[in-house]
Amino acid sequence: MKTYDAYLFDWDGTLAQTLPIWVAAIQEGYAWYGIEATAEEIGPLLGDWQATSQPIPSAERTHFREWTESMANAQLSKPPLYEDAIPLLRALKTANKKLALITTTKREAIDIVLSHHELVLLFDLVITGDEVSAHKPSPEGILFALKSFGIEKTRAVMLGDSDKDLGAAQNAGIDSILFYPESHKLVHDRAFLESFNPTLTIANWSEL
Repeated sequence: MKTYDAYLFDWDGTLAQTLPIWVAAIQEGYAWYGIEATAEEIGPLLGDWQATSQPIPSAERTHFREWTESMANAQLSKPPLYEDAIPLLRALKTANKKLALITTTKREAIDIVLSHHELVLLFDLVITGDEVSAHKPSPEGILFALKSFGIEKTRAVMLGDSDKDLGAAQNAGIDSILFYPESHKLVHDRAFLESFNPTLTIANWSEL
């Protein structure tokens, strides 16, 4: 397996088991408007509020987003992490690899959860959703991380669970690793995600 100098991680659905929280919050928000949606239907919308709020009347979309975020945030401060996520991060850190977290989660929320899981010192850089002008699949966060680390594109890899992560890697011109545990079958279509040509697909972090 190819090794890299920089490993750039997504948060939701990649390191943290937060997808069920987001899906449930969105389903509850939809229910107020008489809209029913399965986890499989919501999965591709995660990480893109414009797409997520599309079924909602235009005048209500800001309220829907804020309400849904508040519902999810009530459970997002202490989400469980995927098995072997922390050992992997520690192993990479011990090997002197550069680690970045690139997430659409806001700074205030991610700081709380990183502190809870004692991950603050493991990441050399954390780029949040309120610190970029465009979210993934925009390559903005990735390119900023590479510039900050002084690392060439061929020596970096993006690790994520969604088309936004893989698309961002493609747009930045770097390799990607798709994290696809069994539970993700409920929200993500593997064939669609692998159409982005990830360098590797793994079902658990111990594979790395």
